[in-house]
Amino acid sequence: MNQKIKSAVVITGASTGVGRETALLLDKQGYQVFAGVRTKKDAESLKLNASSNLLPIILDVTKSEQIKSAVELISLTIVDRGLIGLINNAGILVDGPLEYLSIEELRWQFEVNVIGQVAITQAFLPMIRQTKGRIINIGSVSGKVSSPFFVNLLLLCLERRKQLSLVQSKLLQFPKDVIPFSKNQLKPLMQT
Repeated sequence: MNQKIKSAVVITGASTGVGRETALLLDKQGYQVFAGVRTKKDAESLKLNASSNLLPIILDVTKSEQIKSAVELISLTIVDRGLIGLINNAGILVDGPLEYLSIEELRWQFEVNVIGQVAITQAFLPMIRQTKGRIINIGSVSGKVSSPFFVNLLLLCLERRKQLSLVQSKLLQFPKDVIPFSKNQLKPLMQT
């Protein structure tokens, strides 16, 4: 390990974009990062750009067996240090006119963006409680922007509103603030 590890953080959706950059940034800052990716290729790519403090884990937020395996691995790795942060970043966008989208595609978007986030939060909440850590749910600006495909705007607004409501109601038991923000608000932080 390249330096003293500050604390442990889990981030989902770390294969590309904001998730990947956040995982690498936290690694550079000395955190032990468990970066959720869906393929071995993405795991190898992350390893090439990170220190030994960043451990890519295969984690599809819609697969309960992968969530369970991740929790077990992370529990064994961090022992009783607990988890200082959980960053729910995984998300997808099903795009197209409403009349051409199948119900299965729409259900899949909800499965990933809402149910997956709740499943991850439930799974890691005991470790977060141990340290009085933070849960960060990263949303998309797509839920606030007009679209020629109104269904996407509507669905993303509903999803993100539901996520925020779920998190706020769950975290009322913690003496922490809930601050909603989107991926676009993180981009300036990634520039440093």
